[in-house]
This record gives sequence, structure tokens and C-alpha cells, in this order.
Amino acid sequence: MQTKHLRFSNNTASIEDILTHFRGCNPVFYAYLCKKVDLISYSKKIQLHANKFEIWDGTELVGLVAAYFNDNENKQGFITNVSVLDSYSRQGIASALMQKCIDYASLNTFLTITLEVNSNSHKAIGLYNLYNFETVATKDDQNVMQLNL
Repeated sequence: MQTKHLRFSNNTASIEDILTHFRGCNPVFYAYLCKKVDLISYSKKIQLHANKFEIWDGTELVGLVAAYFNDNENKQGFITNVSVLDSYSRQGIASALMQKCIDYASLNTFLTITLEVNSNSHKAIGLYNLYNFETVATKDDQNVMQLNL
């Protein structure tokens, strides 16, 4: 990954940063996301409640993994979003952010991380497989994948 101008950050993105980021992502991802959620409410929920693993190019949020690590009783995390701006794809950004997220979960003694992914998103599923996520269930057009830490 070319990191000369890119920087990692945690939990700094505003609601507007997140909204702008989503709008710059792959048009297929963006359209699918808009069908599933109200984008403003979803961005607000992420900003307020998720752990955000971010990569920035200057003031532009180019990569985002958002995860909830609020189930301290069962030590289960949930990744709600993995996204990279279309113009920054294939540079290792999603991989770097996934590693940061997994490292955070391990450091905080979480036992599992779960996520849902569209069963047709072969590129995303391939990424999750690289990190040893396994499909544990399917529902509608979604694979539920889990990583045991």
C-alpha cells in the first residue's frame, strides 16, 4: 500500500465525513447500502456508537471499517461496515483496516467478530476469508461470517 500521503486514525470521522465517504464508494456498494438503510441515520449511528478504523488522505476519509465492540458480557464484536473510496481500491486499504480492527478486538479480549456480507460480493468475501472469517449462516442474500479469535 502506498502510504506516503495516507494516515491511520481512530474515531475521528464526523457524520458528514462518513456520508461523503459512502457517496464516493463504488456505485454498486452505494446503491445497495441506500436500499438497506437510511444513509443519514446509519452514518449518525456509526459516528456515535461504532469504533471507527479510518484511513485519510488529507481531509478525505478514504477507508473505513466500523465495528461495534459493546457486547462486553459475551465478548462478541460486530463489523457493520467495510468500505474504501472507489478511487483508492486495490491499494491494501481494506486489508490494513481489517487488521487494525482485529488487533483491537484481540487486545480487548473479544472472542469473536461477526459480519454480514452480500453473497454476491466475491471480492469482499475473499478479503474476509484471508482473515479466516468463516461463513456460519446464510439469510436471504447475506452470508453471516465469523472470526474466532
